[in-house]
Amino acid sequence: MFSGSYATSGIERVWDPATGGVTLVPNPYYNLFCAGHSQLADGRILIAGGYDSATLGAANANIFDPVTQTWSRCRTWPTAAGIRRRPRCPTAVR
Repeated sequence: MFSGSYATSGIERVWDPATGGVTLVPNPYYNLFCAGHSQLADGRILIAGGYDSATLGAANANIFDPVTQTWSRCRTWPTAAGIRRRPRCPTAVR
């Protein structure tokens, strides 16, 4: 999964390595540029953080379901002003 650009809310894309095809999967919530990704035990993808021009790091999280190609919004977390976040998403515990 990858996003278009930090400057605009790019349309997210999913790459299928088996076919080489790319599918557009727009995220309705926020810009995923510089977000961390981790695959959950059930196959869904947790995406944490992203780009927010006001704080240089989004305090958001989403879950993407690759089977249905749908997004779910998660809770945001409190942030300190001016701190750039580049979340690290370790491999999910199974």
